[in-house]
Amino acid sequence: MRIFARFVLYRLILRPFLSLIIGVKFPKASAFPEGQFILVSNHNSHLDTVSLLCSLPVKRLGDVHPAAAADYFARNKVMATLCEFFLNTVFVRRKGEGGQVLKPLDELDMHVKSGKSLILFPEGTRGLPEQIVDFKCGAAVLLQRNPHVKLVPVFMIGMGKAMPKGGLPIPSECEIRIGTSSIDDSVRSRPVMELTAFIQDEVLRLKEV
Repeated sequence: MRIFARFVLYRLILRPFLSLIIGVKFPKASAFPEGQFILVSNHNSHLDTVSLLCSLPVKRLGDVHPAAAADYFARNKVMATLCEFFLNTVFVRRKGEGGQVLKPLDELDMHVKSGKSLILFPEGTRGLPEQIVDFKCGAAVLLQRNPHVKLVPVFMIGMGKAMPKGGLPIPSECEIRIGTSSIDDSVRSRPVMELTAFIQDEVLRLKEV
């Protein structure tokens, strides 16, 4: 039921709308690797997550999960249910009950170890169009803890102009660029901050392609 609902939503409704009305150029489905991956992308707009989900091969709509902050996207049951059902979201609790700080990376690691692929926005929040701030280290830690998981760098162009903060979607020139997915052991074993910088460079490299 969920897969069918997502197929209708992403392939029959949202992708045609984003492509024909907004102007998003989608990559070929073959740009995504087989097997488990962590997709890392810049983040400028609320269009980002749905655009990435529209890009996925249909067969991956069930096993690729955007990560989102539970205190915002699951702040009530209705919103949490909608995010889980339509966006396939996994929630990260940044703060527990009583203000106790949990370990969001451990929560994400649990999802990766259960076989899920993740979509991460390591800037932590939406930034200015076409600009990137320093990545947080979560993706690097997860890739080191799970050496079988591939890295998929992504750069999205124009999303912040197509739907700026507080605005509605408008036509613009948008494109989703998917990078190569392999990092060798020598890169993966670097100190976390070096690996984080490497991942950020891989994303930025796509801006210039």
